[in-house]
Amino acid sequence: MPSTAVHYNAANGMPPNRFGAYQIEGPLGQGAVARVYRAQDRRGQPVALKVMLPAAASQAHLRACFQLEYRVLSRLRHRGIARVHDAGEVNGLPYMAMELINGETLEDFLLRNKTIGEAAAIGIVRQVADALDYLHADGYVHRDIKTSNIMLTRDGRAVLFDFGTIYDIENPPEHEMGIYGTPAFLAPEQIDPDRPVDGRADLYALGIVLYRMLSGQKPFY
Repeated sequence: MPSTAVHYNAANGMPPNRFGAYQIEGPLGQGAVARVYRAQDRRGQPVALKVMLPAAASQAHLRACFQLEYRVLSRLRHRGIARVHDAGEVNGLPYMAMELINGETLEDFLLRNKTIGEAAAIGIVRQVADALDYLHADGYVHRDIKTSNIMLTRDGRAVLFDFGTIYDIENPPEHEMGIYGTPAFLAPEQIDPDRPVDGRADLYALGIVLYRMLSGQKPFY
């Protein structure tokens, strides 16, 4: 991951209008590890710029997860998985530039409409399952399949994003701290450190997503 120097506003943890080679246009969202911004690259192409938060960037295991996310996504090619174009580090903050997906998350859609029709729900699940089949065949588990990590595009695609908890089945980390995933969508084996995790954990979570789409609520709270 190449390094680029740029001024950074450490007072509020926000990048300035320019962050490395990217022009920041506005925020898109934030998680526990990173913020995501709408931005433009040098050629004026729109991207989603994911920048690690300072507190997360100071933790070696979170940096390792961020770098693994980039390495995996930079070589995956599937219409149901958000693509990554570039990555680097600015003043100690790792970032990656990703495909900017025009649409809304499945979570936002369900907050507004509560449920989705059976045919549409099956269509979304089929698309996500196809993306997961591709991911699992390559030896990886997403580990955080949920409605807020599925983007619905204007042209009818269901796209998986936020691979910050991705797990390499062939080369698992020696020591992982904590539980990875979101409580309401976790498969039982994900909360037991002595049980191995594989693609079935993602399929369990996808079943929860289907239940939520059809019933308007999660099966477990």
